[in-house]
Amino acid sequence: MAKKAADEASGTAEKITQKEAVRRAIEAKKDQPKEGVAWIKETFSMDLSPGAFSTLKTLLKSANKPSGKKRGRPARTIPTARHSTIGNGKANPADLARGVKALVDQFGADAVRDMTGVFAD
Repeated sequence: MAKKAADEASGTAEKITQKEAVRRAIEAKKDQPKEGVAWIKETFSMDLSPGAFSTLKTLLKSANKPSGKKRGRPARTIPTARHSTIGNGKANPADLARGVKALVDQFGADAVRDMTGVFAD
């Protein structure tokens, strides 16, 4: 909810959110819930519970620090024969075919055909 707060410098009114009020309270070194709520009440004539103050303070802190997680899907990895096994311990043919396709995409069909010649001898 936005409430009006008197701008002391110019005498004009501005709308301020509870989140913005908490941010300003923290900037004014009023970061404890009781003193922050009292400061907001005095400065902006806005009622705010200590619990709401704490919640908004936490949101502000978490918004300023990177999460360390990348958004989106994780990168696809190319399965290898050593990791691609069926329950009986044998290589999964579908995963092996995907590996060959990745080689074709990377090196081209002719190069992969030449690579298979190494195993034919």
